Amino acid sequence: MGTKEILLELLSDNATALIVKKHRKYSVTFIEKSDEKSDEKLYEFELSQIPEDSIVIKCDTFPNLGEDGSKFFKGDNGECKRADYVLISESEKVIMLFEFKKSNKSSTKKDKCLQLKGAKCVVDYCKIIAESFLGTRNIFDGFQYKYYIIYHTFSRKIPHLAIDLPSNFTPDTPRIIAGPFISFGYL
Repeated sequence: MGTKEILLELLSDNATALIVKKHRKYSVTFIEKSDEKSDEKLYEFELSQIPEDSIVIKCDTFPNLGEDGSKFFKGDNGECKRADYVLISESEKVIMLFEFKKSNKSSTKKDKCLQLKGAKCVVDYCKIIAESFLGTRNIFDGFQYKYYIIYHTFSRKIPHLAIDLPSNFTPDTPRIIAGPFISFGYL
C-alpha cells in the first residue's frame, strides 16, 4: 500500500481536498475562507500539474485542541496553530506545507511560521497513527519537507510569482509566493 492509499485509509473525506484532471494534468484549487466555519470564500489559489499520486490534506479540519470546551493545550506557545494545506506526493518524495494569507500585511511572520510548524505536527500525527493502527513503518522516509506562504495580494510590485527563493526549507524560512496560481514544477 502506497502513502496516498495509507492516508486515504485513515482520513475522512472532508479532510482532503479535491484533485481534478484538467487537460490531461492534475490540479488542486485551494479555497481560503473567511474562517473555518464559514462558507464565505475570500479567494482561490490553483496549483497545477501536480503528480498523479498526490494527496492534499486540509489541516484546518484537524481539531483545534485549544478551543471550545475540549481544550487540551493552553495555546500560549502557538501549539494550537496549523497551516491551511499539506500536499504529499510519494513519487516526488515531497511534503509541501502551505499557509495562505490575503496579503503580506495580514499577520506576523512569527504567526505564519507557527502555523507551518503546526501543520508539520499534523503530518507527524498521521505518520504515528498509520504506524500504530495500520502497522505501516516510516511512510514518509526519504520525503523532503517544503514550506510555503502564499499571498493573494502582495503590497509591492514583483516581476515574478516567486518573491523569495530560500535554498533551505524550514518553517522559519518558507518560500514566499504571490498570485492566484502556480505550477507544481515551479515550486
